[in-house]
Amino acid sequence: MSTWHQNRNRSALAALWQPLPDQYKCVSDKPGQAASCMIFADRAAAERYAERTGGVLIPSSAEAAS
Repeated sequence: MSTWHQNRNRSALAALWQPLPDQYKCVSDKPGQAASCMIFADRAAAERYAERTGGVLIPSSAEAAS
């Protein structure tokens, strides 16, 4: 769950969830922890990380458009 400080800056928090071209994100937004993301060049690595950490996989914007 995002922190009070992150909630005060909605545009920065929203940037965590925005897809990137040719990159994959794994977003972590757990209760009691700051929201954060890791960025990966390939989908397989992002999926492994998301599975291991319980994060949410955000596909690349190029993949989402196809």
